[in-house]
Amino acid sequence: MKTSFPNPASFSFSKGSKFLAIKGNRPTGADTSFRGSDLLIRDLTNSTTRNIGNVAQYEFDDAGKQLAYTVDAADKLGNGVYLM
Repeated sequence: MKTSFPNPASFSFSKGSKFLAIKGNRPTGADTSFRGSDLLIRDLTNSTTRNIGNVAQYEFDDAGKQLAYTVDAADKLGNGVYLM
Protein backbone atom coordinates (compact mmCIF):
# COMPACT_ATOMS: atom_id res chain seq x y z
CA MET A 1 0.00 0.00 0.00
CA LYS A 2 1.35 3.41 -0.97
CA THR A 3 0.98 6.34 1.41
CA SER A 4 2.15 9.87 0.67
CA PHE A 5 2.86 12.73 3.07
CA PRO A 6 2.64 16.23 1.58
CA ASN A 7 5.38 18.84 2.04
CA PRO A 8 7.87 16.98 4.30
CA ALA A 9 10.82 18.93 5.71
CA SER A 10 12.60 15.95 7.32
CA PHE A 11 12.08 12.35 8.33
CA SER A 12 13.65 9.74 10.58
CA PHE A 13 13.18 6.01 11.21
CA SER A 14 13.37 4.53 14.69
CA LYS A 15 15.91 1.76 15.29
CA GLY A 16 14.41 -1.38 13.81
CA SER A 17 12.20 0.79 11.56
CA LYS A 18 8.97 0.25 13.52
CA PHE A 19 8.23 3.99 13.44
CA LEU A 20 8.69 6.71 10.85
CA ALA A 21 8.67 10.35 11.98
CA ILE A 22 7.90 12.96 9.31
CA LYS A 23 8.16 16.67 10.12
CA GLY A 24 6.24 18.97 7.83
CA ASN A 25 7.39 22.29 6.41
CA ARG A 26 5.75 25.40 7.78
CA PRO A 27 3.38 27.09 5.35
CA THR A 28 4.71 30.00 3.31
CA GLY A 29 3.96 33.24 5.14
CA ALA A 30 3.45 31.48 8.48
CA ASP A 31 3.78 33.39 11.75
CA THR A 32 7.51 33.67 12.53
CA SER A 33 7.09 34.14 16.29
CA PHE A 34 7.32 30.34 16.74
CA ARG A 35 9.13 27.51 14.92
CA GLY A 36 6.90 24.46 15.42
CA SER A 37 5.20 22.46 12.68
CA ASP A 38 3.30 19.18 12.45
CA LEU A 39 5.12 15.92 13.20
CA LEU A 40 3.54 12.73 11.90
CA ILE A 41 4.46 9.47 13.64
CA ARG A 42 3.67 6.46 11.45
CA ASP A 43 3.63 2.99 13.05
CA LEU A 44 4.80 0.84 10.16
CA THR A 45 3.57 -2.39 11.78
CA ASN A 46 -0.12 -1.44 11.77
CA SER A 47 -0.26 1.62 9.44
CA THR A 48 -1.57 4.05 12.06
CA THR A 49 -0.47 7.68 12.10
CA ARG A 50 -0.40 10.15 15.01
CA ASN A 51 -0.13 13.90 14.44
CA ILE A 52 1.72 16.03 17.01
CA GLY A 53 1.41 19.76 16.43
CA ASN A 54 3.95 22.57 16.81
CA VAL A 55 7.06 20.35 17.04
CA ALA A 56 10.38 22.18 16.73
CA GLN A 57 12.82 19.27 17.21
CA TYR A 58 12.49 15.51 17.63
CA GLU A 59 14.68 12.45 18.12
CA PHE A 60 14.18 8.72 18.74
CA ASP A 61 16.18 7.14 21.57
CA ASP A 62 18.98 4.69 20.70
CA ALA A 63 16.70 1.68 21.24
CA GLY A 64 14.00 3.15 18.98
CA LYS A 65 11.28 2.78 21.61
CA GLN A 66 10.83 6.38 22.77
CA LEU A 67 10.53 9.72 21.04
CA ALA A 68 11.59 13.02 22.62
CA TYR A 69 10.36 16.27 21.09
CA THR A 70 10.11 19.97 21.82
CA VAL A 71 7.05 22.11 21.21
CA ASP A 72 7.40 25.72 20.08
CA ALA A 73 3.88 27.12 19.61
CA ALA A 74 2.19 30.48 19.12
CA ASP A 75 1.85 32.42 22.38
CA LYS A 76 4.04 29.71 24.00
CA LEU A 77 0.95 27.53 24.57
CA GLY A 78 2.15 24.03 25.43
CA ASN A 79 5.83 24.83 24.90
CA GLY A 80 8.12 22.29 26.53
CA VAL A 81 10.00 19.02 26.20
CA TYR A 82 7.94 15.83 25.84
CA LEU A 83 8.71 12.11 25.87
CA MET A 84 6.47 9.40 24.45
